[in-house]
Amino acid sequence: MRYEFGDNALEVVGTVRKTYTDTNNTVTGALGEISFPFITQRKSLPKLRIMGLYGLTGVQGEAGLGYDFANQQPLLGLGVQGPYVEGGVNVLLNQEFHPYLGANTFGNAPDKTTVPAPVVILVN
Repeated sequence: MRYEFGDNALEVVGTVRKTYTDTNNTVTGALGEISFPFITQRKSLPKLRIMGLYGLTGVQGEAGLGYDFANQQPLLGLGVQGPYVEGGVNVLLNQEFHPYLGANTFGNAPDKTTVPAPVVILVN
């Protein structure tokens, strides 16, 4: 769920997200999402966004492009993703700013610093 202040609308968001964590715990990845206004005075048309991700396991920055069908304009999306929360802004082609805050089911990205215990074979 997300609340977008620019359209004053609560949105239901579906997201597919893929991340990769390297051995230094740097997270890279991408996400694709579609959001539908839940209760609004405007048309209930969706937004589509494709975003790149970069950051640490606990917090990632997001940047990408999309399209707002209700406003009939392309958009630039910028945001921050933390465990179970997100925030950011969609900037429309006509330079309107639509900030948003949301809650989601994404926890931390996988951590690569956990080293599995070595396997020890004892020979008598």
